[in-house]
Amino acid sequence: MEVVEKQLETQITLEYLSANTRTHYFPCTDFKVPYDKLEQQRCGDESFIKYIDANLNIITDSCNSRGTIIIEFDVRKDGNIGNVCLTQDIGNGCGDTITNILKRMPVWTLDIPRHRQFFEDYKLYVEFK
Repeated sequence: MEVVEKQLETQITLEYLSANTRTHYFPCTDFKVPYDKLEQQRCGDESFIKYIDANLNIITDSCNSRGTIIIEFDVRKDGNIGNVCLTQDIGNGCGDTITNILKRMPVWTLDIPRHRQFFEDYKLYVEFK
């Protein structure tokens, strides 16, 4: 009898929690000129999910649990990530690994003048199915 290991599929969702208009975006290399705020937001969100997905390849072999990991974090005024908090885990070190991936993210792009910057809260869902 042949045993075939099936790699878990993942679904990644980013939720914006702040009440204010978004002012930071994940760096986007596919962004086109002329400037369009909605296009920049879409491109940044897609780039963020690609970044997380690419780094998840490191852990999907060791993370054989099913379920959803939830991590809350904020983007500080300078575009760096802060207050990374693992609020739901599935075990096997998966949540800690994703937390470390977030902490190593590049600085987010600022969209508005510095005097109007503020923290932005996000929630990341990574579902292994």
